[in-house]
Amino acid sequence: MGWYSSFLAFSTLVVLLLGYILLGKPAKYILYLPLNAISFIIYFRIRSSVVRKRLGIATNVLIRLVKFGAGALLMCTTVLLTSAKYSHGPLVLGVLLLLMDLVRAYFYELSKRSFEKKILTGNFMDILRLEKYVIYSVEGPHAVDLKKNLSVDEYFNRGRPRPIDVNSLFDLWNDQNPYEEHVSDSEVTEDSIEPRKKVGRRRVWINPETYRFTSEKGRPARDLHKIQKVVLTPEEKRREKTYIMDPSETMPSPGHEPSVSWENIDGEEWKFLEIDKGRAKKMPAKPGLITAESLRVHFGEEHAREAYSLIAFKRGEGINYDVFRENGRQINGERDNLYRTIMDNKKLLNVIWFILALLESIVGYLVIIMYFKVQPLLLELIFPMVIVPALPIIKMTVESFLFIIYTHPYDPGDRVHVDGENMVVRRISLFSTVLECWDGVEIIIPNLVIREKAILNIRRSKLQQWKLSILISSKTSERKIELLREAIKRFVKSDRSYVTASLNISEIVDCNHLKLTVIVKHSINFQSGFFMWTGHTKFVNMLLAIMCKLDIRFIPLSKEIMNLKPIYGDTHHRK
Repeated sequence: MGWYSSFLAFSTLVVLLLGYILLGKPAKYILYLPLNAISFIIYFRIRSSVVRKRLGIATNVLIRLVKFGAGALLMCTTVLLTSAKYSHGPLVLGVLLLLMDLVRAYFYELSKRSFEKKILTGNFMDILRLEKYVIYSVEGPHAVDLKKNLSVDEYFNRGRPRPIDVNSLFDLWNDQNPYEEHVSDSEVTEDSIEPRKKVGRRRVWINPETYRFTSEKGRPARDLHKIQKVVLTPEEKRREKTYIMDPSETMPSPGHEPSVSWENIDGEEWKFLEIDKGRAKKMPAKPGLITAESLRVHFGEEHAREAYSLIAFKRGEGINYDVFRENGRQINGERDNLYRTIMDNKKLLNVIWFILALLESIVGYLVIIMYFKVQPLLLELIFPMVIVPALPIIKMTVESFLFIIYTHPYDPGDRVHVDGENMVVRRISLFSTVLECWDGVEIIIPNLVIREKAILNIRRSKLQQWKLSILISSKTSERKIELLREAIKRFVKSDRSYVTASLNISEIVDCNHLKLTVIVKHSINFQSGFFMWTGHTKFVNMLLAIMCKLDIRFIPLSKEIMNLKPIYGDTHHRK
């Protein structure tokens, strides 16, 4: 029916146009309104089809040519009716005005598409892909089509996203549903036929008399009743908390050789290098794991793995409740950041539309008065009285416009480094940007100031390298360093959060220490500060465990505190 109606409208337009050209002037008066009405109907039909199908920039701009044709037809028919002698002047004027509208539409569509491309990078693209699975699980299968990702406009039109309920989604997605149907004779009545959902977990009661434990080395079992509780005095507690061992007490002696004799590190003693996917440091609050297999029940074989990769953040093949809760907190933050980014970009697009429309109106006004050879006094006075005093404001507006619209180095939620400060972008406007420090202090910086600085945008980076330097004893054997290098490679291979890791001796320090430099390349999950520091901590802990296992004498790592500034008093500081 769509193609048939379009063909019928186009055929009607051709017939009316031929009749308007061939017939006399009375027929022109009759065909004037139907002919122009059909032309504009065709234009609006094509325009709605282009908007609905979200075609490219060129198509969105070429739709103006259809508008140009409809406008040219209207002008020609009007000139033929009103002028006894045909003149090309009005037609040329209309062509110029429509060409200016074509240029304005091109710049607007280019800016809009540029915004969308810069939004759909990194975590924001993953959030758009994940949103359909959240809607599918929360609102039902009828609310979204899993075969199609949400567009930027569809995501924004749904309103500010509500935080996902981690508890309900974990209960729905994990491989052990905590709710099972249990029905007893006392629970089923005539008024209530539906079974009541109860927690299907067995309660295990621990009897101290029978509870015994043994170690891996086969120590004899111990009765809990026979274990005496050691009660410390307040002074002993204070000493225990404040006692700090000398670094030499925690380091192995420099002459020790590694206690291992393997040619490689594939022995049982090195199993701690592998990530135990099914065990956490503490018992999770809820049983069960979210895996690709558990999501297959809800989303099917085709979408289960994609959904799992979006919620797991490369943190293992199965995520428990504690890990999912941490991921859910990051997902909620990124969903809100995406919404605020789209909102700020739409405000900037409105500014672009207004500026382009204003420029088109001014140029069109100048073309019209030049065509009619009119020189009004207001136009002669507007340049010295208005434009010259406003040149600084115009210059500032144009520079801010070009920086924030076309350079566009950041979006809300991006983590950026400006002058060595680590900050998060919160709000963007045409003239200023609001940045937030890690301590919660908000800083408003004019765009003309920030555009002169080097901006390091962490979110826009694909991979990140992190360097760690450790001083080890100069008497460390080459064999220990080789085993350390192989152990690090094995750890990186087992954890998908890291891409590569290299270990080299960079220099000799004070003839007593070797400077060991480890360069780690992180995967894309570093875009979140939480996952970045989690990955760093995990790698450092594993590195220290390997070095202690190999009896490598090293100087403990120290925390470096930088960029401290006075809170009170003199606020001036040297750069």
